[in-house]
Amino acid sequence: MITFLSSTTIFKERKEIMKKLFLMLVLLLTFTVTLFGCDRGADVEGTINVVVLDLEDEEIFKGSIDYQKDDTLLGILQKHETIALKGETSSYGFYITEVKGINASSFTKAYWSILVNGEYSMVGISEIDLVDGMSITLALETY
Repeated sequence: MITFLSSTTIFKERKEIMKKLFLMLVLLLTFTVTLFGCDRGADVEGTINVVVLDLEDEEIFKGSIDYQKDDTLLGILQKHETIALKGETSSYGFYITEVKGINASSFTKAYWSILVNGEYSMVGISEIDLVDGMSITLALETY
């Protein structure tokens, strides 16, 4: 026995199939945009260039570090695996005691100085605002 479907029934079935295909296409597109459209570097606010100099003015670190909107210079240098900046907070602010495993107290009358774009910083490390492209030099010096 052969049964014939009316054109209305066929139209309704096609309409349902088209709805499902459209929904699948929208979901696939949303998934693709979510997966590939979110660049990992999208949160990057800027990049700073950092140099660390030992007591003989030899570069023991030179590199670029990306930072996000809410980062601070002190925070990113403390968290950086290679630089691993350490220090202590006093009533005057944060005092740098160690950079890259080198403690200033291991040397006579030594301290860590901070240069911003080649000039000695007039403020402590916790007060330096991050600016995209800025250069920071941490130099072990004596007085």
